[in-house]
Amino acid sequence: MNSGFVVEPNKWLIVDEKPASFLPLEYYDVFEDLTPEELLQKYFDDSTNKVIGYSKWFRNDGTYEWKRCEVETFDYEKELYKIIWNDSRKVKNVSRYQMQFCWDADLLCY
Repeated sequence: MNSGFVVEPNKWLIVDEKPASFLPLEYYDVFEDLTPEELLQKYFDDSTNKVIGYSKWFRNDGTYEWKRCEVETFDYEKELYKIIWNDSRKVKNVSRYQMQFCWDADLLCY
């Protein structure tokens, strides 16, 4: 039975089966003009001797909130920042996507 639809050999239609709301992480790449060390120096607060930021704190139900943290170091091997949340003192390694430095474009810290 011919449906009238002809597909040329090796010209298959690739259907992306991801949810319609999915966008590849590359769309959100953070292009920094500074190295991680330069970012840590830029956001270093002389009054507290710390680098302050916010990172996503995930709850058990899958929701999250942005919580204040200290940014300790950057691990080049893992390509992750080591942070310590202020309220719980829990330590975690996070990507740049999961944290913001205080004084980033839209984030003001007081």
